Amino acid sequence: MNKLSHFMLSLPADSPFIRTLAGLVVGQLPPASIPEAQWEELISLAMDHGLGGMLLWSLRKAGWAGSDETRWQPLVDSARRNGRHSLLLEKTRRRAAAAFDQVEIPAIWLKGIALAHTHYPEPHLRPMVDLDVLVHSSKLAIAREALLKSGFRPAETDFFELSGFTKQARHHEDFVDSTGHVTLELHFRLLAPAIHDRLEERPLDWFWSQTEDIAGDVLGSSIFPVGRHILAAGIATI
Repeated sequence: MNKLSHFMLSLPADSPFIRTLAGLVVGQLPPASIPEAQWEELISLAMDHGLGGMLLWSLRKAGWAGSDETRWQPLVDSARRNGRHSLLLEKTRRRAAAAFDQVEIPAIWLKGIALAHTHYPEPHLRPMVDLDVLVHSSKLAIAREALLKSGFRPAETDFFELSGFTKQARHHEDFVDSTGHVTLELHFRLLAPAIHDRLEERPLDWFWSQTEDIAGDVLGSSIFPVGRHILAAGIATI
């Protein structure tokens, strides 16, 4: 079972159609086996879970197309939106990575971007809103300055103030790219200090050793595979 199959089939069965949708998305269920009456619900479910583009990709890979072209339009529209935004996200990611490279700061890309590059056949099939990147806390000031010089600006909305968190609970700073359409979360630790104090500490070298290079990335950026996020949240000290 590949990574996407394992990920999708581990979804909670909160709908009678969720397993069917998972089977279609990972290519384990032939589209022709789906009753006509179920497609409307499955398409709606795919859109609700951010899987419109992935479902369309899987159906096309299977060489299957229904007779009602209008039926698939939500999937087509979703794939196009995600594709356009993915291009903007990748352009922004590369700009930030280049900024970190110039000041020789190692950076690890987290969360959605890690999923996109490790669990999806093509990164643009994973819908994302923003970008998350981690640097060592001792390099935060340098990383911040590098982003500002590269055209990023601090986000107008402070997530931690908005949510009522204390200053000690902060673990990332928010920036916006020059277009104003992409938010970049600059993480400098995974957990609040109070939580870190109760956990076993591991050296940063251990954390960096769990990363993977982004395939085809000339910038030398790394990602932290999603399967290790829970482990790191429990034992890594940044």
